[in-house]
Amino acid sequence: MVESRTDDHTPPLFSAASAEKWLGHIVLRPNNSMTWKALQLFLLSLAFISLTVAFAFTWAGYWMILPFTVLELSVVGAALYAIARRNNHQEVLYFSRDTVSLEVGRKKPEQALSWPRFYSKFVVEKPAHPWYTSRVLLRHREQSIELGRFLNSPDKKELLRAVREQIALANHQTG
Repeated sequence: MVESRTDDHTPPLFSAASAEKWLGHIVLRPNNSMTWKALQLFLLSLAFISLTVAFAFTWAGYWMILPFTVLELSVVGAALYAIARRNNHQEVLYFSRDTVSLEVGRKKPEQALSWPRFYSKFVVEKPAHPWYTSRVLLRHREQSIELGRFLNSPDKKELLRAVREQIALANHQTG
């Protein structure tokens, strides 16, 4: 999911580290069809059904079903937690007249980069096979970082459109 804003408000989860006035920003997040609470409710309902069946079989004398049911629910719970954690990732690109900044993390920035805008460029690498999506890179001299690796092709096109819009706005402000 790509969100682009051209005002000086900060995005929902991250705020810019410097006091510089930002012309706009782009927020990149994976598509997240279920919240953590919805996943917990799903796991709770699955556990209720599975444990009801397991206790019925235990009552009938087939006690070995119960440990495997608990093991199965543990594995499903761990997988749902890993999925929810991965989908909580976000990338925020900030644009100013002179700077492009990137913050990457979950609840707070775990990685922050800030580069001069005029020495940075956005590069689109074509995929090796038609089934794969292209890669969007933010490059500054020898350093580069892939943006939105979780985005699909239409979302990457939207990202490129938003980047062009932000660069045009920053160019307009400098000129």
